[in-house]
Amino acid sequence: DALRVVSAGIRDKLLKYGIAPEKISVINTPINDTVFGILTDAQKLFLEELRYKYKHKFIVLFCGRLVAAKNLILTLDVIRRAHTDKPNIQLLMIGDGELRDRLKQYISEGRMEQYVTLLGSQHQDKLVIYYHLAQVLVLFSTNESFGKTIIEAGMAGTPSLVSATTGAADIVTDGITGFIVPINDRNAAADVLNEMINQPEQTKQLGGWARERYLENYASKRTIERIVSLWKRIHKSV
Repeated sequence: DALRVVSAGIRDKLLKYGIAPEKISVINTPINDTVFGILTDAQKLFLEELRYKYKHKFIVLFCGRLVAAKNLILTLDVIRRAHTDKPNIQLLMIGDGELRDRLKQYISEGRMEQYVTLLGSQHQDKLVIYYHLAQVLVLFSTNESFGKTIIEAGMAGTPSLVSATTGAADIVTDGITGFIVPINDRNAAADVLNEMINQPEQTKQLGGWARERYLENYASKRTIERIVSLWKRIHKSV
């Protein structure tokens, strides 16, 4: 009776297959804005501890599964290139998966241990703090249907640097809430990252705009209302 998809890009693909447009609704995954936008006192304390630990560092954050689709070797290459000119860069990688051992080996062979840290899986309470700590979230996936971490980071005031996948390009407004680079383009990604490091105030401003827009467009209450409205519409039509 209806199809719900999480991005306009997926909707466009279905239209090409001949699906009637009136059957397709674009409604994102609900994001708990109260969790990612507001810190408890305990979380604020831990955040200050992390800021002291990484004092004078430009924190780049990756959050997701350690799998091939996330393009993590390319991510490490981008960070290594950026580190050549910007030695204060620090990549924190949150998540676990089948590529963990390979990534550890790649980091070791590339002598990146001083500026790349694998943090493993983190409970949501801790994950929120890292979103607030970071200056930018990176997501250089080869394919991404949505990109929930982009919104979570944005709600914490952190902009994103992403590859032009269907989901990420549907969320990020290039030059406003973050930046979009071509898929698999190491040079473009490294160049944009260097610019973000060179212009910390502008980067922070992008984070502010991301927070404002994502809270308006992706807040849990609004999304759930749209889902319920879809169910009601379907029910009336059958």
